[in-house]
Parts: sequence; C-alpha cells; structure tokens
Amino acid sequence: MQVKHLIGILLTCLILPLSSAHLMSVQAQHKAVVPASPEPSALYQDFGNVINPDGTLDLTKAEGSHFNNLTDWQITLDPASEPRFTQAGNANWDDQFGYPGSNFELTTLGVGGGNVYVGCFFACEVGYLRTESIARWDGRRWHAMGEGLSDPPSDILVKGTDVYVVGDFDSAGGKAIAGIARWDTQSEEWFPVGNGSGPRDNFDSIKVSAITAIGDDIYIGGEFVQVDGVQALNLARWDGTAWTAVGDGLENQDTGNLGEVFDLAATSDGRLVVGGAFTHAYDSPEATALEVNHITIWNPQTSSFASLNGGVANDDIIGAPDVYTIAVDGNNIYIGGDFIEAGDRIVNYIARWDGTAWNALGSGTNSDVQSLDVHNGILYAGGLFGGAGATNAHRIARWDGTAWTGLLQTNSSENSISGVGVTEDGTLYAAGNMEFFDDLKASNIASWTEQEQQWRPLGYGFADGNILADLSAVVVDSNGRVYVGGDFSDAGGKPMSNLAVWDPTQREWFDVGGGTDNHINSLLLRDNVLYVGGLFERVGGENGIAAPYIATYNLATSEWASFAGGSAGGGLNASVITMAFAPEGTLFVGGSFTAAGNVEADRLAIWNPANRTWAAAPFEFNGPLPFHTPRVLAMAFDTNGVYIGGDFFDVIIGENRVDVNSLIYWDRTTNEVFSFGNGATQTNGGDDLKGIVSALAFGPDGNLYVGGAFDKIGDGITANNIAKLTQDGWAALGTGVTISSPDDPFVADFTWVGSRLFVAGEFSAAGDTTSSHAAVWNITTDSWEALGIGLRGGVIDSEARAVAVGPTGIAFVGEFTTAGGNPSASFAMWGFIPPNVELNNKVYLPAIAR
Repeated sequence: MQVKHLIGILLTCLILPLSSAHLMSVQAQHKAVVPASPEPSALYQDFGNVINPDGTLDLTKAEGSHFNNLTDWQITLDPASEPRFTQAGNANWDDQFGYPGSNFELTTLGVGGGNVYVGCFFACEVGYLRTESIARWDGRRWHAMGEGLSDPPSDILVKGTDVYVVGDFDSAGGKAIAGIARWDTQSEEWFPVGNGSGPRDNFDSIKVSAITAIGDDIYIGGEFVQVDGVQALNLARWDGTAWTAVGDGLENQDTGNLGEVFDLAATSDGRLVVGGAFTHAYDSPEATALEVNHITIWNPQTSSFASLNGGVANDDIIGAPDVYTIAVDGNNIYIGGDFIEAGDRIVNYIARWDGTAWNALGSGTNSDVQSLDVHNGILYAGGLFGGAGATNAHRIARWDGTAWTGLLQTNSSENSISGVGVTEDGTLYAAGNMEFFDDLKASNIASWTEQEQQWRPLGYGFADGNILADLSAVVVDSNGRVYVGGDFSDAGGKPMSNLAVWDPTQREWFDVGGGTDNHINSLLLRDNVLYVGGLFERVGGENGIAAPYIATYNLATSEWASFAGGSAGGGLNASVITMAFAPEGTLFVGGSFTAAGNVEADRLAIWNPANRTWAAAPFEFNGPLPFHTPRVLAMAFDTNGVYIGGDFFDVIIGENRVDVNSLIYWDRTTNEVFSFGNGATQTNGGDDLKGIVSALAFGPDGNLYVGGAFDKIGDGITANNIAKLTQDGWAALGTGVTISSPDDPFVADFTWVGSRLFVAGEFSAAGDTTSSHAAVWNITTDSWEALGIGLRGGVIDSEARAVAVGPTGIAFVGEFTTAGGNPSASFAMWGFIPPNVELNNKVYLPAIAR
C-alpha cells in the first residue's frame, strides 16, 4: 500500500471522527440542538477495539467508526513505513512478570543478537502469549513473531538482523512459504528464501531439518531432492540469489532411502560439518560414493566431502546410528546422537573430533544426545540421557574438558531436552519437554549461568497448578520487597503456598514461612510483622500451626503466630477479607465471620494486641439475601471513628434495624452509627438495589474516597463505582469507571501516591481514558489518567483486586495475563512514580492499609 493512500485512509478513520467528537462536546456545552445520530453506540467505539496485537489498524473493524479517546494513543511508522499504534505509558509497565515457559513442548532453540528463539507445537502459549509455532524471548519477556509458522521449525539460525527457520511448514506469516523462511527483525515480517516453494514435491516425507551459515551463504540440510526446482540431494546452498546443490548430496545406502541431514555447523576456516542419517557422500554426479557414516565435512574451496575416520557406528542390538547435533569450538568438532562408536573408539553417544582422530568425553552419556552448544570452552549437552560419565545428569550436563557435571537431578522417563544454546553473556538456555527443572516449574524452558549455578524461569508470573493464579492482596515494605497473597502454587516457577515475597535486588520470588493452606485475602505490614487474613486454617506448611483465618508472620524471626491466648484469644470462624489499624493501635478485622475467639463478633472484630483479646462492635450486619452472607470489605479511620464498607443491607443496633446499603460510619466516642442517605446503590430495571463498597481511603485533600460496585451514592448522586465525600457532600470522580463487556464494573482497591489515586478493579475505561482494570485519578487536574492500556486477559474475566505503592513502583495483583501489552501473569508493576512524592501516604487523618 502506498504511503499517500494510507495517510488518506488514516485521515478518514482518525482525524475526521476526532473532529466530530470535539464538535459534539462544544455543542453540548452551548446546549445547541444536534440532529440525532442513528445508533450512536455502533458509530462511536473504543479505539483499542480496532488495534491488532502488533499495533496495526484493523481497517475492517474501523470502517465507519468514530472514536473519542484518540489522545491516549501514539502513532509511529515501522521500518516498512506502516503505521503502528501504541497507548501512552505502556513502557512504564514492568515486562518481566509473564508466566514462565510454554504450555507445549518446545522443539528447537536458537540464540543470537541478545534474543532466544524457540519452536513449539501449533498455537502454543509462552508467558500466556499466544504464538504460532515460534516465539522470541528478549531476556525479560516473550514476543510473537507476526503470524508465525504453520508447523514447528526444526532449526533456527540468527544471522545479523535476520532469523532463518527451517522445518516442515508450508506457510510463514500467512504467506505461502515452504520449508525455509526468513524473519526480518527490523520490519518484523516474514519473507521466503528464494521463490518460496522450497523443497516441496510429491514426496510426503520431504522436510528441512538443519540450517547454518558460512559467510554470506546459507546452507540447509534435511530430507529432500530439490529446492525451488533445483536438484539437490539432502543438502543445498543459498548464495543470496539462487539455490545450488552441495556436491551431489548425501544418501543412506544402508536403508535404501534418501537419508536425512539432522544438523549443520560451520568451522572457523569456512568448512561445513554435516551430521545425520546417511552413509555416503558424492562430490559430483560423476564421483564415486564416499563412505562417511553419518558425519562428514564439505570443503567449499575444493568442492569435496571428507570422511572422519570412518564416522560413527552402533552395535547390532541398538540399530542404525544417527548424528543429531554438532558444535564447533576452534579445532574441535563435537557431535552427539544415537551411536556407541566413533572411528575405532567407544564413546557412548557423544564424541570430539580433533582434526585427526575421535576422542571420548569421559565415558560419554547413557542415552541419546540431541543438542550441543559450547561457550568459553565449556560444552553443554542436552538429550534423553540420565547420566553423563559417572555423574547423575538428568537430560542436561556440562563437560569442562576433563569431567562431566549434571545440571539437573530431576528423574522422569518422559522428559527430554531438545535444544540448548548459550547467549553472548554466557547464559545457558535449555528447552524441550521438561515441566520441572529440579524444583523449578519452568514449563519446558529455563536459563542457567555459571555464576549463579541455579536454574531460573523465563518469566516471573504466578500460577495455580496449570491455571492462572488468583491474587487478592499486596503490600510493599520500605526496601521495595513486595508481599503477595492469594490462591497460587508457584511464583516465578518456584513452589509457594499462597504467600510470596518479591526481592527486586535479587530479582526473585521467595517463600514466606511455608505460606498457608488456603486463599489469602488481606495483608497488612506493621513494625516488621506481616498480618495475614483469608480462608486458611493452618500456616507454615506441613509442620506449621493452626491459625484459623488470621495469623502473623514475624519478618525478623521468621516465625508464625496465631491469635490464641488471652481471655478471648483464638482465631475466627470464617473468612477474613480486610484488616486495618486504628489510630491507637488496635487491629480491626472485617470479613464474613460471626465469632472471634470466644467472642460473638458479626463481620467485624477488634483485636487488642496488648492483652491479646478480641472485642465486638456494638452492632450487627444484615446480608443482601437470606442465603447470602453479609461481608465487611473496607475500613478507613478518622479521629473519632471508622468508616466501614462492604456488602450488607442494613445494620442492627439492639432492637433497631437501619437501612444503610453497604456503607456506615461508627463514631467510637459515642457508639453511634450513621448512614449516608441511601448508601451505595446499583440501578437494576429502574430500581435502586444495594451496591457494594470495597475500598475506602482518605485523600491528601481531606476527602473520603469510596470505591466499589454502585452507580449512585448518598442521596442519589450519580457516580460510577467511585466517589468522594467532601464537606459539601458527595461528588463523582468524572464519569467514574465503566466497562464495555456485559460484566458489571467495580473498584476493588486504591492507594494514594501524592495527588494521584491509583485504582484497581474490573473496568475497561476510566473517564474518557482507555485503561483496563488499572487507572489514576489526579486530584490536581480533577481528571483520569490511563496506565497505558492497563491490565488484560484472564481465564474467564480479568480484573485487578489490590494495589500497593513502594519505593520502586506501584504493584497490582489480580487475575490477568498482560500489563501494558506485556505478558504479566496476575502480578504487575507500574514503574513510574510521580516526582516529588512522599511514600508514606500522609493525610490529615490517620492513614489506613488494606
């Protein structure tokens, strides 16, 4: 498409609708009569709905539409002069919290240019990012590669700004490209190598299995008889313009079929090393067949193959040998595969050619070697073996020139490592069919360094078994360590039980005292003690203690404590949902319980840490339905009392029942309870039904901010799920938060950072900004601000459930798979903190924590 024509389309789709939206706003201010537009909901839509995942515009969806939120978007031209749209602020989302690894086995691995490329089966997901048979890891996050490939690649070569892939595919990037394709990393587009027909012919078994480069020439090997119509037996060369045969190719005279090349490698002096399932090589059509037995070297200068001292062999029991993988280090050529002998030596599946003879690497391995790479004189091997030399080495090992070291001790007959590769900085990546790397649930790929001597996941997100985790609570200490609670089994691939802490210095999740035996709803940090509330009954793992629904963990001594002891000690009889400290230091606990220790306490209990006793409030809560339990969800303190929000119809004080609709104020000095007009309500069929209040906090302006699920507050003031109580009464925060799906929007939590209120919940827009589930209200400008495109994705519905601020950023938790378009599994960090801000959340009334 010509740029001039493209600009015309963009002007039609973007500028004209923007002008129309602006005109409507001005006319509305002057109460002008505007002709009614037919079905405006069909004409005006969120601009994000017409943007493809790669940032391109979907013209089919955009046709005839108008947009009223274009100020949130930026347009740039990619290297091919095509426009790409991004939402402002996405770069502030941390990109390292995707789900570790892949949901399917990985078939191959290639490294180069600071990136790791992997092949995977079909429409696999890496870090919850859907890809088509191939993906890229940039050291922190996964990326799709356009529309990918129709089938997994067999081998990957990184050469400059190009990535070459070969395999048994017939399309790349949606284009008809067979067997070999090139990905341009600058334009992010797939191209054929040649005319695109590749090695395809009438043989079903035709495939390309290996690729390497010598200078500007590209060599491919596999099982084929031609490439782009040029006759070539299992081996071919691309010189940038045309394909040619390499000699007269290779064949397997033992089996009588074509044979196959499995791997290729280049030597430092420009020769080509070829390994596979073949027995003979031909320099030319007229030449006599040279017996090479599965490994040979092609010399482009002399146009001849060479035999390496008879090649490799197996005993009669194992069957025909194969060479699967090759690595070159100076004058040494390492090969791995399914063979016992190399030349006249017993080598057991792996061997080294020194230029004149074969050498064993100790006693070799005890089964197939499928992949090799070498870095700084260290050889890394992956495959099907369980031992290397005399050491236990499950599927992966290193050879230092003298001895073997096993890098995995996990033992499973179903696991395999199909690809190993070392990046320029010395990081080893291993991929295959390997869910656990020892205790690390890395899901088929992990990294390892000589310095750390430990496996790390590719992604530091959360999971609960094989599904997305459900996180509900987060708190950050003064050093930036982030404590997270919810329902999960692993964080960053490491086994955890519903409670974890992120150390930003070590860039790693750590277990917190063995965690809990069930879901955590609330976390509170005070004086180096972590207060934990939820649905659990025990803490501390298998050897832990009973602590019904509430416990403390001392960060200094690493010890759990229950709320037992005292005249009315003990835990609760049902879930804890929220906790907050009163100004005098007593702990207020809210939830769905009816007893605290031996004290009857309806949904609200007060713990005195001095004498370790519980007390109840002088009122009870009535639920929304006979079979629906009322809940206390949020609290905020002023000098005399506490504001309490939740999910309840009314409160019962003695013989009196007061309609409150989920929001009250308890004056603790007089023991009086106050309602706020009609409370928080939700319109349904013309009726004002009970709403929900799930977040309360005082702002630096002295106003009380209220969030939840409601569309009216107080005496019928319209406010979409968030409002503030001022000296002059209730007021909305712009048009609040809304959602484009059939689900009901809500605000789950918020926290202050200077003059900005960071909001978490389930919504697709805040005011006129498009920011899913995470947004900011700025009290200086009285306006909403987007956090990029926010948080998206999920098993069923995505949402953010809690937010907390720390010295390095703002942490969001919930149930989502992306943050700002980056893979982010249930945990996300917004890294930009507004300048000149104190992080103590100081307000003129006591601050609270949830």
